Amino acid sequence: MANMIIMIFGYILHSMIGGVTKLFGGIKMESAFRWGIAVIPMALLLGIIGFAVVVRMAKKHVGK
Repeated sequence: MANMIIMIFGYILHSMIGGVTKLFGGIKMESAFRWGIAVIPMALLLGIIGFAVVVRMAKKHVGK
């Protein structure tokens, strides 16, 4: 099950990288690669925030 989830998020992440790269000029523009790769730390930050929210909600639920 975990492997399926990882594959789904990998597909989404790679699609986002490709979309952002195309949006900023495609493979011929160096800045497009930078923006495309910048998706990775943004996704990581979003994941950290989401994980923190889930942990906080779980602590509230267990405390009741």
